[in-house]
Amino acid sequence: MSKASKPKPQPKMVKHIVTQEDLDNNPDLATKGVKIGDEIEVPEVVTDNKQSEKVEALKEKMQPYLKAYPNNKKFFIASDGQVFLEANEDSAKEHQKFIDNNVEVDVFEAK
Repeated sequence: MSKASKPKPQPKMVKHIVTQEDLDNNPDLATKGVKIGDEIEVPEVVTDNKQSEKVEALKEKMQPYLKAYPNNKKFFIASDGQVFLEANEDSAKEHQKFIDNNVEVDVFEAK
């Protein structure tokens, strides 16, 4: 006897105005005739608040480094919190291996 499968819950749809970035990232939209400025419906993106909080905390932590090293575009952060400059990527990875070989360094890119 077969069980009736439950339909998957459908994501909530929200209205979105199409941008050039949308067309660049989703070429199928252009092939369907969608243009910049068109209003379409897309699935609502639910963000993980803990992840958002982690990103905000990292941005806050990096402010002194951004001020001290304005020409450095990429920073590497080991799991113990030690920060390495772009030129020291290999040192950051070696340091992280010493701490925990199963964890990769975080990368923070200055904008």
